[in-house]
Amino acid sequence: MTSLAPSPAPSPAVTPAGRIADMAGLLSDAQKAELSAKLGALERRTGQQVVIATTPTLNGRDLDDAAEELGNRLGVHDGVLLLVAVKERELRLMVGRGSLKLLTKSEADAIIHKTMYPDLHANHFAAGILKGADRIIAELSETRA
Repeated sequence: MTSLAPSPAPSPAVTPAGRIADMAGLLSDAQKAELSAKLGALERRTGQQVVIATTPTLNGRDLDDAAEELGNRLGVHDGVLLLVAVKERELRLMVGRGSLKLLTKSEADAIIHKTMYPDLHANHFAAGILKGADRIIAELSETRA
């Protein structure tokens, strides 16, 4: 399995058709297809890019640093990156400049703590990811004055 160890290992491929880098294997093929379709529809409708990434472990790395490095490798600069680290039972929702008006820090924190953590702490990783993605999509779909 690919991890976020500090090495020159090749980056996981995330294409506009994929949007999912499930390096920890948490999502079924059907879940990945459904999620990819939802994220693709959001991007076509709003221009907002969302990438979901999972890793089996951070290998001792800081979660914020790992998320920032992965976001840069995957080209998520103005969109949203959701990173779930299984072994550490941590997640980060990084919001790029282009999405900050639609998904504030307090909204991102609410998605993490209220929507995702209950499922993740119960080892229902896929359920937490799917619920979190639905909330992210809802927030990015709202029209702000």
